[in-house]
Amino acid sequence: MTLANKVLMIYPEHFDLNPEIAADNFFLKNLSADKNLIKQKIIEEFNGLKSKLEDAGIEVVALNPSYSSPAPDAIFPNNWFSTHADGTLVIYPMMSRLRRNERHPEVIAFLRQRSNAVIDLTGNENQSRFLEGTGSIVIEHKNKIAFASESSRTNTKLFNEWCKLMKYEPVLFHATDENEKAIYHTNVILTIAENFAIVCSESVRDEKEKEKVKKKLFGCGLTLVEITFEQAKKFSGNALALKNKKGKQVLVISKCGWDGFDAHQKNAVKNQCAEIVTSPLETIEAYGGGSARCMLADLF
Repeated sequence: MTLANKVLMIYPEHFDLNPEIAADNFFLKNLSADKNLIKQKIIEEFNGLKSKLEDAGIEVVALNPSYSSPAPDAIFPNNWFSTHADGTLVIYPMMSRLRRNERHPEVIAFLRQRSNAVIDLTGNENQSRFLEGTGSIVIEHKNKIAFASESSRTNTKLFNEWCKLMKYEPVLFHATDENEKAIYHTNVILTIAENFAIVCSESVRDEKEKEKVKKKLFGCGLTLVEITFEQAKKFSGNALALKNKKGKQVLVISKCGWDGFDAHQKNAVKNQCAEIVTSPLETIEAYGGGSARCMLADLF
């Protein structure tokens, strides 16, 4: 497994509730607190995670672009671009029109200057075909396998086209919540680390698809840490494995996500990692519907 040792974060200066994502993001909560107080808490949570990452030996590039149009979810940059070990930069089509504003020229210029090839898929928005970065695609780099759960934000044909362009084997499946609504992003039910995977396999209702997903994960030599729907709703599946300055594996997960694990699950993860970076992100999780993994874009 190839792990990044650097991440990009976007300061939450423009953070706000995005009404365009409420229809399919069951993590969103209606907060009645004062907006200024909410923003203050969000900034505190952002800075807290950034500081803990740096203390753990992870390099953080934090940008604060000035958006001329609303960009309420800019704090979640992993959905609109991904970088890869071969120097490729991929820019993705977003379902929410407001989220398309996140593709800021300053950020794109930074990404382009450190890339040797750019694949721009944003034209697919004109055909209502969406693929929201490493929210839609969970990547196993070592064996070049890509996992995706089909949804309104993850177009099947476009995912297969991505796999052909990037030379990855596609593993497509269908995952739903308890109400049988499609899971909006694959990365809330699946995390792939160097030698283990966190997976909510009960969300994959079709037994053949479930077996296919688990077989591929096992085939990569991964130990599976199974989580439930309830744990997924606490963001226990929305984590990111990185490597520190010593080349050791570090898992980044919110406090809510980590506290959602039972003792056996925590031990299984601890045994595979040099360090667990946990940070309270309750306000960001409730107001934005995303957690630690969504806030971090790997920089290879």
